[in-house]
Amino acid sequence: WFKELGFDRLRTNDVDDAILNFELALQLARESKRSEPVAQALYDLAVAHIRRGMLENCLPMHCAEGCVLPFAPHALYKVDRGPRAAKACLLESLKERPEDVRAKWLLAIACLAVGEEPPSELGVKPFVSAVDIGRFRNVAIAAGISTTNLAGGSVMDDFDGDGQLDVV
Repeated sequence: WFKELGFDRLRTNDVDDAILNFELALQLARESKRSEPVAQALYDLAVAHIRRGMLENCLPMHCAEGCVLPFAPHALYKVDRGPRAAKACLLESLKERPEDVRAKWLLAIACLAVGEEPPSELGVKPFVSAVDIGRFRNVAIAAGISTTNLAGGSVMDDFDGDGQLDVV
């Protein structure tokens, strides 16, 4: 119930209430004394903290290279409470599920948002490629089609390891 309510709150950008609900879900998961629900609850909480970081940085401090991965040095998050809280949740989650690729990927984003490298012992090597595809630039502002009340985007990477780029 708390998890579902948390994601409902995230959809409306009520991040504080989402985080509260995910924390309640985490508390219940810990009471179960089972590692899988705890790891999932920590991951869900990290998603909410990442969203907080986006809302506190990407929208109010919008620029052509803002929130485009990998982060340009001038586009790093100035308000870092979201990604730092996400990082703590994800490191704890990965203790329970060390092979969770989703958690590793989100951890890499949280670290890079504040100018840090992900912990090397986790085997996460974000944005390392034999092919330089260049950087995507957000041209919406220059094209006159920008809006600051939505946060969306795309990402391209070889997510499934098949040697082909996947676009999300």
